[in-house]
Amino acid sequence: MVSARTPRVFNLYDVLGVFFPGTALLVGLFVIVPGLPSLDSVISYLAFIVVAFSLGHILQSYASLSVGNLKIFDETIRNVQSPIDSLDTSDDAETDDDDAEEETDETETTTDTFEEEGSEQSNQFWLYLLHAFTGPFIGPISSFIKPISASIEPISSFIESVSSPNGGEIKDLRNPNRVWRNLYKNYDFGLGSTRYEEMLQIISSRIDDPGSPTRSYRFQAIRNFQRGMWVTAWILFATLFATSLPWGIRAVCGSAEEHLLAQSYLLTHFPLWLVLVLGGITVLIFWWLTIQYEKLFVRFLITDYVVLIAQNNQVQQIRIVEDN
Repeated sequence: MVSARTPRVFNLYDVLGVFFPGTALLVGLFVIVPGLPSLDSVISYLAFIVVAFSLGHILQSYASLSVGNLKIFDETIRNVQSPIDSLDTSDDAETDDDDAEEETDETETTTDTFEEEGSEQSNQFWLYLLHAFTGPFIGPISSFIKPISASIEPISSFIESVSSPNGGEIKDLRNPNRVWRNLYKNYDFGLGSTRYEEMLQIISSRIDDPGSPTRSYRFQAIRNFQRGMWVTAWILFATLFATSLPWGIRAVCGSAEEHLLAQSYLLTHFPLWLVLVLGGITVLIFWWLTIQYEKLFVRFLITDYVVLIAQNNQVQQIRIVEDN
């Protein structure tokens, strides 16, 4: 028997992930752009709500392209595939000898490995900072170029490295290991499978049920709020920066002219340099929160799936006992 969901006009995703970022973008434009119409009637307020909600949906679509593939779920599942691989392979006599040789090689290359990991983490840190400002520009462009450049390996690898920063993986692998075992046994995923998008869709489809836990969707709504606010802060910062750059060049050359947005509410109350610094910091903060809540979302998505598996196992055991 399928139980229907209670129809709702708005849910947590609509409010946090759509309406709030759209409203923040509109308010930000009212603050930095002079001459925008004021809200002085009921119709204008209703129009503001409709436009804010529509902009929120556009921001979420734009953010999904800008954030790239953080690979948190991918790296987590990839790290738990090896235990099943070792269980399913046959125990030949040559295995012990190969393991002994591998251990010897590992002890000889431990220092080099640590150095490579340290430099890789340093590169990832700078890539995070760079992507906070370049992601909303490079991400949408790379999404259109990827299908064309897929056949050209050097170009495809470069676009992947620039547009998709690796957000790391979940450290505690107990629940991901249970999820991978379930996917491996019940679905068509072989050892070393890289069909991570299909795995994520299966997990999401199983959890998206009235009787299943849905804590992960609360974190997904907060994650969408963070990335929507990241793109909103970036748009406002880019608007100020794009109008300030030619003004700064003219000021250096001696041809002093008024800033394009000098009559805005923001620049009449605060100096330009302070607004740009605070705007850049805001972009970095919301980008960092986007990554952190992406990890929380994936963690609770996996946990919810583990709980669902346990519930199904209990139901099956009860049915077996009742049948006997």
